[in-house]
Amino acid sequence: LSSMGQNVSLGSLQPGDLLFWGSVGAAYHVAIYVGGGTYVHAPKPGDRVHTASINGYRPNFARRL
Repeated sequence: LSSMGQNVSLGSLQPGDLLFWGSVGAAYHVAIYVGGGTYVHAPKPGDRVHTASINGYRPNFARRL
């Protein structure tokens, strides 16, 4: 999934873009950008899904499908 779609700069994010931590083809975490500098994700297996600031836990790259 982290190698699908097109690469998007973190400064050009749109709602629905996928955010990844790690590297292309070897990402270890994914979230969905919802706009306003926030994304929705589940921090760890079994944890509740919630929103977080892109400045608090910054992704390495983003993709648009």
